[in-house]
Amino acid sequence: MISFAAAFLTCLLAQLLPGLGTGVAAIAVVTVAVVRGVLLQRPDIVAATVAGVALALVRGAPDPSASTSAALAPGPRSLQVTIEGSVSRVLETERGPPLVVLSDGMQLTIPRSEDPLWPGTRIRVRGRLEARGRRVRVTSADSMVVLQRPSDWRPEVLCEQVRRAARQRLAQIRDPETRACLTALVLGDRLPRPLQERLAETGTLHLFAVSGLHLALLLSMLRPWVGVRARLLLPPLLLYAAVSGLRTPVARALVLVSGALGARALRRPQRPLAQLLFAATLIGVWRPTDLLGAGFLLSFSAYAGILLIGVPLLDRNRKDPLRALTLLRPGAALMERVREILVISVVATAASLPVTIMLFHRATPGALIASVLLTPVLPALLGLALLLTIVPAFPPFVIAAEALVAALRTVVTGLEHLPGASMDVARPHPIAVALSCVALVALAWRASHGQATLALTPWLIAAGLALLVPAPPADGFHLLPAGRGAAALLVLPHGRVLVDAGPRSARVADRLLGAGAREIDLLVVTHGHDDHAGGVARVHRRLTVHRTARRLVRGCRVHPDIDVLWPLPSAAMLDDNDHSRVVVGSTLTHRILIPGDLEGTGLSALLERGDPPSCDVLVLPHHGARNDRLVDLLLRTLPDRAWLPARAGFPDEGSALVVAWAGVPVTATWAAADEAWVVRDP
Repeated sequence: MISFAAAFLTCLLAQLLPGLGTGVAAIAVVTVAVVRGVLLQRPDIVAATVAGVALALVRGAPDPSASTSAALAPGPRSLQVTIEGSVSRVLETERGPPLVVLSDGMQLTIPRSEDPLWPGTRIRVRGRLEARGRRVRVTSADSMVVLQRPSDWRPEVLCEQVRRAARQRLAQIRDPETRACLTALVLGDRLPRPLQERLAETGTLHLFAVSGLHLALLLSMLRPWVGVRARLLLPPLLLYAAVSGLRTPVARALVLVSGALGARALRRPQRPLAQLLFAATLIGVWRPTDLLGAGFLLSFSAYAGILLIGVPLLDRNRKDPLRALTLLRPGAALMERVREILVISVVATAASLPVTIMLFHRATPGALIASVLLTPVLPALLGLALLLTIVPAFPPFVIAAEALVAALRTVVTGLEHLPGASMDVARPHPIAVALSCVALVALAWRASHGQATLALTPWLIAAGLALLVPAPPADGFHLLPAGRGAAALLVLPHGRVLVDAGPRSARVADRLLGAGAREIDLLVVTHGHDDHAGGVARVHRRLTVHRTARRLVRGCRVHPDIDVLWPLPSAAMLDDNDHSRVVVGSTLTHRILIPGDLEGTGLSALLERGDPPSCDVLVLPHHGARNDRLVDLLLRTLPDRAWLPARAGFPDEGSALVVAWAGVPVTATWAAADEAWVVRDP
């Protein structure tokens, strides 16, 4: 187990510190494994040595054919790129073009074609780079050239053929919600955005995100028929894992189940913790980037909680880890089943709670109720989904599936109206996260020493309450990535002010919670366009907003640290962009000017009045669009830096040249990816 722990830690080191850390990691893995294997005569030397050598090969010498090259050719209102790479997977959508994911993570949206793209196909495309540089939109089939096709007998191609056949059969179901749920359970496809948001807000999204839970449910359905014979259980589990996409949680569960079944078949002692570390090592070698992904962190933390806390509570002798995986024991009394489900759900939720709050800023106590109500329903729904891929559109199966989805809809609707079922939580303080982890470790230690469930409750409550202590945002200005829109958080001496909330799809509320801002003193909307005001409703729903200002005019004093420079009361005849609110925010040492989408007419009138004053940070008007008065604005304000809420097709080439001529460095949300740009107040 020590060798596997060393292998996993070195994989993580190689991911965090590529380059120098790669060679050191590989040498450390091999050295630790060899020394431990020779001195203690442990059989894990082979697995750890293979992991170290594979780590050196995978991380030290990447496959050039899997890389993606991009040649940028900027235009005045667009950014055309040429991308060449190998297809990793193709994601079908209910509406719109399919999404192609390349081997390095770059995403392409391409027109539908009768000629399918199989995994491993090498292509070259030309299209428009969308905001944040992660996706390229290809509008014409002539813009894509297939350079090399894979063999029809490659495992990835065979799995994709099975996936497409299953998707075509499930597409015969008429009810769109039932079809989406069954497709997600079988193929791992994403649910439609409205349904996905409802399930996420009630903590039930994990029921339709294929993971170890679904492998456990399939295992529990197969065990009454084939027992625990590995040669009969592993083939269907492997097939389901491959068809569902073999994501990180599924790979982890597959390794654990295979290890448990293999140990049982060979009559060897069970070592679930060593199997968990071995699964982490394999994933670290196979997909190094997944070590820092949400799927890896959530699935491994949840299973570690089940293993270290749940198993001791449910089975003191810990001889059968499959009992914790299958959740339901045939012949158990109803209350015993409910107790097992509740214990497993509580410990899995508690163990993954720090990761959930850090990544998604939400705690869902209602998920425990949903687990008790829906876990017995989920195996039946999964079984019907698999049967409908064999017998498409069989009326009794379709009716039963629609009834189960209706029951699911009823439970989700009830949780939405249940007070306290879902809580938005700001980014916790690092010390609070550390205290929560210490409480979880103490909980695991006490559970392993045979303490009763009620005696562990205070430690469980302490682990959860510690995460409610927020880390406040730094004083100063925060430019938030808002997709194709704009949003800025100003942490001023007299409170927090949010200027614009971005479009609805930008999830500015999540970014505010991630910055530690649970409360907003004032929300200023520069104008009513969707890219600036679309996210206002979500901000109000998830955060505490004390005041919202939409119809400000020059001279309004809505906040001690905010000055409104535009529009004038007599400027009502201007269009929406030229009627944008122009605000100035001031801290003790810095000043920021936010002109919204102000264009030539409005900006000329503002400059003719002698405004605006000098500032340290200037947000470029209208996302850097063409503006004949931009030179005058730069000369008047003399900013130290410029911020650009970027979107596809912006900034204008002329505006970019003007800013470069003025010698003002520009920071764009396009380049910022998921990080906010901050000017701190000392």
